[in-house]
Amino acid sequence: MIMNNLIALDKYTCPKLEKLKLEREWEKFISGSNTVPTIRSLMYDSWQRCLEQGISPLQSKNKLTPF
Repeated sequence: MIMNNLIALDKYTCPKLEKLKLEREWEKFISGSNTVPTIRSLMYDSWQRCLEQGISPLQSKNKLTPF
């Protein structure tokens, strides 16, 4: 089956398994593991941008600084 990178889940996907997969990928990401991600590149790229910008995923809201 071909995966569309813009669709989070299709009708054949088990949400519980996807949640576990995402949690495992997140743990690898924050630990600095250099393995190839098995999640959608759209999500992984978002994590990477947040890391580069210093945005904490554990903070519920990030403060915006006015210009």
